[in-house]
Amino acid sequence: DGDGNLRWFLPAAKPPFNLQYQQLNGRPVLTWWEGDVTNGAGAGEAVIADMSFRELARFSEVDGLYPDLHEFHLTEEGTALITANHTVATDLSSVGGPRHGYVAGAVAMEVDVATGKLLHRWESLDHVPVPETYQAFSDGTERVPFNYFHINSITVAPDGDLLISGRNTWAVYKVGRSTGQVVWRLNGKKSDFAMGEGSNFHWQHHARPHSGARVSLFDNGASPAEEPQSRALILHVDEGAMTCTLERAFVHPAHLFASVQGSVQLLADGGVVVGWGAEPYFSRFSSDGELVVDGRFPTNIQSYRAFVVELSAAPTDKPAVVVGTNPPGGSSVYVSWNGAAEVNAWRVLAGGKLDQMSTVATVAWADFETAIAVASTGPYFQVVGLDRTGREIGRSEVIKA
Repeated sequence: DGDGNLRWFLPAAKPPFNLQYQQLNGRPVLTWWEGDVTNGAGAGEAVIADMSFRELARFSEVDGLYPDLHEFHLTEEGTALITANHTVATDLSSVGGPRHGYVAGAVAMEVDVATGKLLHRWESLDHVPVPETYQAFSDGTERVPFNYFHINSITVAPDGDLLISGRNTWAVYKVGRSTGQVVWRLNGKKSDFAMGEGSNFHWQHHARPHSGARVSLFDNGASPAEEPQSRALILHVDEGAMTCTLERAFVHPAHLFASVQGSVQLLADGGVVVGWGAEPYFSRFSSDGELVVDGRFPTNIQSYRAFVVELSAAPTDKPAVVVGTNPPGGSSVYVSWNGAAEVNAWRVLAGGKLDQMSTVATVAWADFETAIAVASTGPYFQVVGLDRTGREIGRSEVIKA
């Protein structure tokens, strides 16, 4: 929550990435990816869950490929944009590799969520030649293919085309949604735009379009280093004049340098939320650039992306309660309710008989598990969750201590 307290967690069988709050057919949902990561890419499953944390859909193999961790974006048309990769034999002599080498071909797919049907499939190698890469050549074997493109975001442009980010080509591509043809390149070796001062980016992530001909993205600047620090950028992209200018850059006062990952979210108040990827930080800046929230994960913990959202969850289970003896007298009641973010206070009922229970304590929600000392020894107990108005939103089973 806004104070940094844990409100919900879900143990995953495999490492999860890219947790997002999205809309599916006008309904709020949570989405994420889980699977195995090798050489910076993933092969796993994309998951959609409702706001009661019940799984609605899971996408594994699509057109012979398994979803990659980098993007799972839901559209207004009830479709999902999914990244994937596959190994392709190709001539790598143009980048110092063998004539008979292998690359990681990047794939962008659009899938109908309701049916799982593949609607469109875009192949980087059909439209972006290998020499456009900035990645120094290495490997190029079938086991470790050369990662020349590294697709890491897909979204829908205001006119319905797609915006695709290629990390290792330092470029964002506008692509015809049905034709697959590249309409333009932003940045990179063959940019169709004149890039204004400070607008160039390197090894970027999370390109997103906005009103006013703006595009936000996370400019890693590494790795290897091309800039002194990572930046959250807002660019003005004029498709008429074919110019790109820097509207705003946000940097962390600690000069964070994220070698991989990262995200930028524009807020309605003009501020931004930045996820610093490989650096274990997430930050919120005001519209005038002031750092107003700065959070840090424990050492060796990263978050692929970070967002601020207003959401209301309704877990289907009931509050969990355990009662123990309180040495000074009475009882200690421990209560938690995974995912119930609206709980503001707990009311404890206790009594010697089931039909004689009454309120023995009302305390503010204090942590994921709140400990409450009460004078009663029960033996019957029940805990009620209350929202900010004092309205009951759920109660536990009656337990006997």
